[in-house]
Amino acid sequence: MYLADKECVVFDIPDTTKNDVIKTLISKLDKAGCISNVEQFYENVLNREKICATSIGNEMGLPHGKTPNVLRPSICFGRLCKPVVWNEKTGEKVQYVILIAVPEENSSDIHMKIISSLARKLMHTEYRNILLSGTQEEVFDFLKQNFGCNRKVYNLCVDSLYAQLEKAGYQAGDDIPGVKFPKITDLKKEFEYLKKADAQGLSNSIMDFKSAWEKYITKCDHTTYTKRAVRRSESGTETLSFMGLKGMPKFHAKVSGYNSYRTVAQYPSESNTIKNATVRLVGDVLYVPKMKKGIKLIIHRNLPENAHICNVTLSLDTDGHFYASITFSYVMQMEMDLRNLAITGGTLPKNLTFLGLDYSQNDFYVDSDGKKANYPHYYRKSEEKLGKLQTRLAKKQKGSSNYKKLQAKIQKLHAKIKNQRNDFLQQESTKLVRKYDVIVVEDIDLRAIGGALKLGKNLHDNGFGMFRTMLAYKLEQKGSCLVKVDRWFASTKTCSHCGHVQKINLDERTYVCEECGFTINRDWNAAINIREEGKRIFLNYFKILIEEKQAAA
Repeated sequence: MYLADKECVVFDIPDTTKNDVIKTLISKLDKAGCISNVEQFYENVLNREKICATSIGNEMGLPHGKTPNVLRPSICFGRLCKPVVWNEKTGEKVQYVILIAVPEENSSDIHMKIISSLARKLMHTEYRNILLSGTQEEVFDFLKQNFGCNRKVYNLCVDSLYAQLEKAGYQAGDDIPGVKFPKITDLKKEFEYLKKADAQGLSNSIMDFKSAWEKYITKCDHTTYTKRAVRRSESGTETLSFMGLKGMPKFHAKVSGYNSYRTVAQYPSESNTIKNATVRLVGDVLYVPKMKKGIKLIIHRNLPENAHICNVTLSLDTDGHFYASITFSYVMQMEMDLRNLAITGGTLPKNLTFLGLDYSQNDFYVDSDGKKANYPHYYRKSEEKLGKLQTRLAKKQKGSSNYKKLQAKIQKLHAKIKNQRNDFLQQESTKLVRKYDVIVVEDIDLRAIGGALKLGKNLHDNGFGMFRTMLAYKLEQKGSCLVKVDRWFASTKTCSHCGHVQKINLDERTYVCEECGFTINRDWNAAINIREEGKRIFLNYFKILIEEKQAAA
């Protein structure tokens, strides 16, 4: 079955008669180069309709024809503004039409295969919904509406919090008073438009606010003000208050680009749960609450079989693209599960492979085999271009049309750099996980390194922290683990050949052992030491599991 091109998918056809609808769809096939004689094909389709109307129920019509002038088997889909009468005898109406064109030569087989295939698929509600899914504009409007509603709910929670704290006379260092959180039902009564948004998304916005408030209570000292609040206080623009305390929940501004909401999948019945779920993925169409027509996606990778969707986060990035991040659960067959091996009394595989990674500012990492990652430094390559654009932006009037256009260019370039970096990290982590069973890294404080040594730009450019996270979850999926060596472990000072420990300056890139004379690149030497230390930790952990099993027995 051949869908000619985008022109052969027609929305909102204004025609009010069956013949006019057929003419419109035939003209689209003609423009796509699928037929050579429009009049003859049109006459053939009408003759077929005289024999028996091709309406099949559910407001669907399947007109079809076969002539020597059809160049290749083709279809054209059309959606009408209003249903039209398709069967004059019964009065049955059609709003969605699939026109089928097949060549006369060997047409019987092709003809029947296309019709039978479509008929079987159109019996399923999910497939009909895919054909009837909304336009791009409808999807964008729906998502932006939900972004705004979720941002509104979060800000209403913040506003309620500030009002309660102000009423209680709360100041820095005081005991935190009791706070009541708004309810979705009360907010919907006050703001009617919230009823049009996804209820699960609104509930998650309240949960996000509660998490932010709990974080302030448990992890903040309640006395430290943000640098911005202190700066504004010194300039006289505003006075210090509890709103400026570090960790205090803040309003989400529309101009900040906060466009995201999360909805949770609910399964009303145990039988056929995937079909009845509030959030489901059918082919490349995502269905979420309040969006019955579905959202067509470009799938990064297919979900595993028997996967149950837990939640979906829909977001608008700075590059102007919409994204759907799907969290799902499924049963996974692990290649190696350490705890299960210990419980069952098994032994570790003899050919278990280990790899040590030493962080490098220039090369991203050096492994225990002496290989370097050779990170391309995407940000550094685009830094000059970014600088020129930002210089031009500084000369524009803030808020003007030219200012917004230039700002969009900068955001697009930043998004490109981010995508390049993420692609590199994904490929590099996958390559290592496939080759090695256990990977060992240093548990270094990357934030401290970036701040203390003025290396923050390189550090944020390569994304080594994100790389460690990718290694961790990919190794877990494989059934193994990522081993972290203590940050104070003397990997650089220790000779990987004899174990002698000596001082080495930062500018010395070659390690020369004072005890045995062993000479090696300092990063390679450190990576070997990290691998051996990680191997010791790993085997010791497995030994402890065996001892715990024996003690329990």
